[in-house]
Amino acid sequence: MRLTTCAFLLAGVIGIQFSDFASGQATSSCLDGRSCTVLEDFERFEVGGLPTGWYTYQDRKDIRPVNGSLQTDEERFTVMQEGGNKFIRATVRDNAHRIILRSGEGMDWDVAERPLLSWRWRAHELPVGAREDRSKLNDTGAAVYVLFDQDWLGRPRGIKYSYSSTLPVGFTDSYGALKLIVVSSWGEDGLGHWIQHQRNIRDDFERLFGRPPPDRPTAIFLWSDSDSVNSTAIVDFDDLQVGR
Repeated sequence: MRLTTCAFLLAGVIGIQFSDFASGQATSSCLDGRSCTVLEDFERFEVGGLPTGWYTYQDRKDIRPVNGSLQTDEERFTVMQEGGNKFIRATVRDNAHRIILRSGEGMDWDVAERPLLSWRWRAHELPVGAREDRSKLNDTGAAVYVLFDQDWLGRPRGIKYSYSSTLPVGFTDSYGALKLIVVSSWGEDGLGHWIQHQRNIRDDFERLFGRPPPDRPTAIFLWSDSDSVNSTAIVDFDDLQVGR
């Protein structure tokens, strides 16, 4: 997806409060063994169904709860099950799609108190030839966005954690107020297996922006796109948790 288009779409969800998300109660373990609060593990949804309670959109004026009207064979998120565990699978073919968890009664996440965000993902296919550092090739098969506020131009300020087709782990880039960190890479991590991540959002934000973040993020995105390189991405996401 082109960088300018991405920025305008992301800006459409900043600063709007939502209340129909009933997660965040269960506890589990972070990577280092400390207690974490589950934001979403997809266990409450029907297999083959949709993650109702999340949001999605086609453009900044068309933001709605996830439903079948924006799910097609070319772009969809579907609840799957494997070995008794449920997760969400994103499939995009020459397209871009995302599901959104936004601040409100459902996501009461104070980064100052719980700066750790953990999740796991698994890539089955990534867009061939995609690179997040080139506008005409800027696709990401799997990404987790943490968005906070807007800059003076109205652009979303936050961090994009990427499973890159091409770029190495540790690569960073800047799209104005949005910063990129590659945390998984096809060349280094391969495909077909679960990879778990834990990031200190407060530390990452301060390193990239030179100041502490606002206490409460406005949204988390689970994202997949393959339209810039006319390719396909099939990726799984699971177990979003926050902790101290």
